[in-house]
Amino acid sequence: MVRQDFTLDMNKPLVFQVGHLGEAYEEWVHKPIVGKERPRLFENDILEFLTLTVWWAVPVIWLPVVCWSVSRGNTIHYLLHGCHHKHPMDGLRLVFPPAGAAIIAALLWYMIKLTTPSAIAPALFGGGLLGYVMYDCTHYYVHHGKPDKGVPSSLKVGHLGEAYQEWVHQPIASKEGPRFFESDFWEFLTKNQWWVIPLIWLPVVCWSISLSVRMGHTPLHIALMMVFGILIWTLIEYTLHRFLFHINTKSYWGNTIHYLLHGCHHKHPMDGLRLVFPPAATAVLCVPFWNLVKLIFTPSLTPAMFGGGLLGYVMYDVTHYYLHHGQPTSEIPRNLKSYEKDVEPSYTKGRPEIDGTLSNIVSTYDSASDDETIDICESCWKNECEGGCAPIVVDRGLLVSFSILLSTQENGGFS
Repeated sequence: MVRQDFTLDMNKPLVFQVGHLGEAYEEWVHKPIVGKERPRLFENDILEFLTLTVWWAVPVIWLPVVCWSVSRGNTIHYLLHGCHHKHPMDGLRLVFPPAGAAIIAALLWYMIKLTTPSAIAPALFGGGLLGYVMYDCTHYYVHHGKPDKGVPSSLKVGHLGEAYQEWVHQPIASKEGPRFFESDFWEFLTKNQWWVIPLIWLPVVCWSISLSVRMGHTPLHIALMMVFGILIWTLIEYTLHRFLFHINTKSYWGNTIHYLLHGCHHKHPMDGLRLVFPPAATAVLCVPFWNLVKLIFTPSLTPAMFGGGLLGYVMYDVTHYYLHHGQPTSEIPRNLKSYEKDVEPSYTKGRPEIDGTLSNIVSTYDSASDDETIDICESCWKNECEGGCAPIVVDRGLLVSFSILLSTQENGGFS
């Protein structure tokens, strides 16, 4: 029997109540309650959330761990991927065998049917299968294709392996960026002017504010929620920069993805058309960000929080562009360029510094006319000049940009 001096309150969290039942606990716990209503275990929302799990989360989370542990075995690993490392030019074993793909496709189809509405399951499965086909064909082309060597391609950097990190942190002093893709369409999606960012995303911010207004929130509440959204974006941006954009990669796809996401910015810091994040990629990333905000906050808070995060992104990207290409004339913008004075410069990490030697070089641009080019010692860019080196010709406007870059780095740099 339950102790007479203690009664469980089923409307309150149970975890810290049941201990008071003493010896009566065993009798109480083995009397099931027939009903779909579930009790609350913790008063804290985070702890309560961690106790709730849909069944399909278990295979989604742990099957990859099972696959990873199985792949540690020599035989399985060799069959799955090791043979490709050992014989990288074996064209008949470069793509995944259809028999193996069929087994995996069947498991994928079954999982999609169980976890998504039947109306969208076929399209979702087809998209996944199309992604696999694109990946395998691209993988084969990277190894055995014969692209025009005169056309730079982002797919080539993956072959640098461990040398990629050293290569990507040696910037090229040029306003012209490389060509990423042979396809004109994909190449177009990687380039855009800085003003495209506010032009596209500020209307979305206004739309999110209008949703909050229609939900009955006051201007003060909306402003506070948007400020909180900006803080969330700041945390996300720092996390991405710290743990993704500056990660050390050495595999083919690791190098390639890193180069596309951020490495190109280190290699070509003065490429103005790839300094802000492409809207197409931003649109893709907005989907999980919107769902994350919906998961954490209530429906009435979601629009303003999302709008604040998006506004924070726009402010960040426009400021980032200005720090590279802006030429301030007043005191406040000049101070803005040293806004990261206490942060380690990311451009000087892992490569020869652009420091005092470049400072001496760029000081010469004041004496040059607007259309004039200046001869500069090639080794000076590496801070290794000892005199008598072969000069290279650099445009005066580029020196102006690099003097701004140098000024920023001397005050702490930017990322």
